[in-house]
Amino acid sequence: MMTEPTIQMMIDRLVVENEQSPPDCSGPVPDSEIRDAEQVLGITFPKSYREFIGTYGSALIFSYSIAGICERSDPEECPLFDHVVDQTMFYRSCGIPPTVAVISGDEGDNVYLLDCTPGISDQDAAILNWGDEGTMFPVAKNFRDFLERKARRQAPWMGK
Repeated sequence: MMTEPTIQMMIDRLVVENEQSPPDCSGPVPDSEIRDAEQVLGITFPKSYREFIGTYGSALIFSYSIAGICERSDPEECPLFDHVVDQTMFYRSCGIPPTVAVISGDEGDNVYLLDCTPGISDQDAAILNWGDEGTMFPVAKNFRDFLERKARRQAPWMGK
C-alpha cells in the first residue's frame, strides 16, 4: 500500500503543476496548540488538516485564506490570517453545527466547513459549503481534495 504524500509535498506539487504562488503562511504550530484549539471547539480535526496546521499554521494559498492557528492580531487591525477557533465560534453563533470547523470562505457568501464528526475518517471528512438559511452541501471529498480543487480552480464536488 502506498502512503500519501505529506500535505507540504502535495501543496508543493500543486504550486508547480498549476503555476500558483507558494503559500504565505503564519508558520508551524506545535501539536499542543492544535489540541488546545480542538478542546476549545469540542472537536477533533482530521489528520490531514492537523498536518496542515502543524506545517503552515494558517495560510493564504491558491487565492484562498485557509483558517488554522496563528497569532491573534490587534482587534483594531484587519488580520492577515484567519484563526479556526475565532471563525468557528463566530459562525456557531450564526447556526453552524457543533461538529464542523470553519476553514475558509470567499468574497461572496460561501463559507467552507470541515466535517469533524466523531469517528469520521480522514478520507471521509468532507468539506461542506454553508449557505443561506443554514443549507449545507458537499464541495470536496476531504481536505486534500479541497486543496486540489482550489489549486486547479475546479468546480465543487457534488457526489456522495
